[in-house]
Amino acid sequence: MGFGFRVFLIDEDDSITRTSLAKFERLRAQDPKEQFSRYAEKKIRYAMAVLEVKGKKPLSVVQINYGYLSFDSEGKLDPKYLDSIGIFIFFFLL
Repeated sequence: MGFGFRVFLIDEDDSITRTSLAKFERLRAQDPKEQFSRYAEKKIRYAMAVLEVKGKKPLSVVQINYGYLSFDSEGKLDPKYLDSIGIFIFFFLL
């Protein structure tokens, strides 16, 4: 058994888009190649679920973290939001 992460972005119209943890982490790390153009100059909600998994099958929800993400004009994360997201991932993995 192990852990899996699921990342969901919630639009202003309450539609939900799942994105990979790898893409989310690249965005958080300010990778110059990574952006979400559709969210340029928007503030949206996100939810990150930590699941206990066996193989790829989820067994239980361990933790859910949620909050807001603010994007700049290019669709990159506003740097003032980066620390809280990184701290959550870092402390969970300890």
